[in-house]
Amino acid sequence: MFHFQDEQERGDNACSIHCLMIENNISDENVARKHIKKLIGNLWPELNGLAMSTNALPWSVTKASLNMARTCQVIYQHGDDPSTITVDDHLQTLLFTPSASY
Repeated sequence: MFHFQDEQERGDNACSIHCLMIENNISDENVARKHIKKLIGNLWPELNGLAMSTNALPWSVTKASLNMARTCQVIYQHGDDPSTITVDDHLQTLLFTPSASY
């Protein structure tokens, strides 16, 4: 989502921003980017609510699925952006940096 130009230059498949711009006749990439961020932000509470209210799957499967979705979002948002820390650095920080709340 955050590497629209890079994806276009590489000839990657259509990204969400490009599809949204075409489907909704949006000419400004930043407007489309903000709209997609809002959609994602609105869907997380719904996804979390559904995960908490269903008993169709064991909790371990539901939890693993949510964690994979969260991980995919982090990797996709921050994966190859040189202005942010790498995914490896992010995981190192999460796993090995002591928390003040302990």
